[in-house]
Amino acid sequence: MNRWTAPVAAFLLTAAPLWAADGQLSDHGAGYYLARALISLAVVLTMIYGAFYIARRLRLPLLPARSAGPLRVEQSLALGSGHMLHIVHAGERIILLSTGPGGTTVVAELRPEELTAGDAESRHGD
Repeated sequence: MNRWTAPVAAFLLTAAPLWAADGQLSDHGAGYYLARALISLAVVLTMIYGAFYIARRLRLPLLPARSAGPLRVEQSLALGSGHMLHIVHAGERIILLSTGPGGTTVVAELRPEELTAGDAESRHGD
């Protein structure tokens, strides 16, 4: 039994209203409200799981990456079935990485002027 069992059980038992608004005992017993709360909890947990499943299938980042150190991902490009290209800044170095089911490979080390020239070309359509 974990540390959340007792608080959750207490919440579910006290959250179920046994009395109607006019002060009379409702037609349903505590079991009905407990079952209703558990079904609602199951629906909410299923929705959360479904959102994570869809985000994972679409390869959406679940949490934004935070870069506190010298390493940061500048840009990523999905190439298809699990393969991606990443431009990574590692301190003063700029590295083009390829990732896939077989692992990660360093494709090239880039110079800053190569990135700015490529950005300018893509914006002007050259």
